[in-house]
This record gives sequence, C-alpha cells and structure tokens, in this order.
Amino acid sequence: MTNTFDDRTARELGRMVYQLKNEVAALRQAVARDSSGLGIEYVKCQTTLYPGQSATATLWNYDRKTAAYQESNRFTSLTVYDPHNWAFAIGMGDYSSTDDILPVYANPQSGRLEVIAPTGLIRQAKPDSTIATGGAGTFSIYQDHTDTTVNVDSVSVLWGDNGEGVTSGKESWIRWNGTRWEWIGGDCE
Repeated sequence: MTNTFDDRTARELGRMVYQLKNEVAALRQAVARDSSGLGIEYVKCQTTLYPGQSATATLWNYDRKTAAYQESNRFTSLTVYDPHNWAFAIGMGDYSSTDDILPVYANPQSGRLEVIAPTGLIRQAKPDSTIATGGAGTFSIYQDHTDTTVNVDSVSVLWGDNGEGVTSGKESWIRWNGTRWEWIGGDCE
C-alpha cells in the first residue's frame, strides 16, 4: 500500500513546514539577541529569592580587571523569577554582605527575567530549635559563618542524624532538593 497526499494536503503541509522554519528562526534570533537586549546577565537580589518564587534584583557586571562583580547602571530594579526551583539567593536588603550572584536571561516566551542555572541550593545553617528525627523546623541561614537573619522553614531531618535529631544552634548544612529543604549534615552531637 502506498501512502500519498492529494495536492491540497501536500500544499498545506508545505505551508506548515515553511511557517515552522520561520518560527524556529525567529526563536533562535530571540534567544541569541533577546527581546529585552539583555542576553545572559547576572543579578544580585534586593529581596531574598526562595526556590520557585520571584524577587527584586539589580544587574551586576563582571569586571575582568578587578576580578569582581560591580553593579550595572542600566537598570535600578528588575524582577527575577525562578520557575524551575533552581535558586536561593539572599537579598541585599536582608543581608547587605550577601555575595549571592545569579545567572539570568530574558525568556523570549514568557518575557520574564529567569534564573538559568542551579545556584545557592546548599547553605550553612543552624536550627532555631531542636528538631527530632522525622520532623521539620526552621533554620537560620549563615554565610561565611555569619547569621544573615534570613530563615527557611520546614527543613526536614530525615536522614543521616543516626536517630538523634538536630539540636538547636548546631552548625549544619541544608539543601534544597528540588521540592523541599532537607538537613544533610553538621556538628556531631
């Protein structure tokens, strides 16, 4: 049996292929150039960005001469989104010494500035209260051994504590596993 198309169907398929090629070319140009003209950029959040949420941010540029990031003068305030649960960044308004820098780009489909790589998902932290094995609690986030005053709630203690739980104030490490915060280790009891 031979599959054939009538002339009308063949023309319609040809038109659809041509239209699809044009749409792919336009999307490639949008990704390369970006509708906002930003391309891949770096931001520092003014408000803390929690996984899957949004925050206010400013653009930062990497200066090769000083080997450091410096604030850009192009935009004073932008909103950055984390649609993939890829990032946690302490906001400068919450902790002025934060060094959290996020790679972002303007998504041509949504038109929003979005995080493009997993960043800041393992953090120094201390529990605010004792948490039993199988429980969850609030942890204070630390940066370079200093309390940032930023907290994360509902951190699970499910594994690696030898059934002892985690005592309040113990130096710990927590991570975002894509769906929730979990305790991954720290001081011995």
